[in-house]
Amino acid sequence: MRCVGVSGDVAAYAVLRACKQRFPATAPGAKAVPLAPAPSPLLLPAEVLKQFTGRLGDYGVDGFIGTFYNGAGQWRITEVTLRIVQAKDGPKAPGVARDYRLSTAVEPLATGTVSFSPLVDPKLPWDWYIVSARGIPIELSPR
Repeated sequence: MRCVGVSGDVAAYAVLRACKQRFPATAPGAKAVPLAPAPSPLLLPAEVLKQFTGRLGDYGVDGFIGTFYNGAGQWRITEVTLRIVQAKDGPKAPGVARDYRLSTAVEPLATGTVSFSPLVDPKLPWDWYIVSARGIPIELSPR
């Protein structure tokens, strides 16, 4: 299932929650079962973040695409913050750094992608880093 940029259990839970809110139980004698709130994504600890790796490359004129691997077996990754650093006037000039917070959906021990259009000059060298990521520990994830 793919819904608003999210897939898997997270998307299924969001759809179920939206349907139950839109169409509450109305049959005679029926009882509405309250849904537990969806867990909020947490900042990944440093040791878990080290297991989240990837590649970033340009895909034409308008942007970049990144492919990431979630080596953390106990986390679903929902967001990644990337830092793009670009030289001002060449490779030895001080760089300009910008952070980009991107939604993603990467299951444990699986790959996922992001695409975005950063503010970079394609004629100048650039580099990138994973600054942080957010996710939901498996034990808190809705099933």
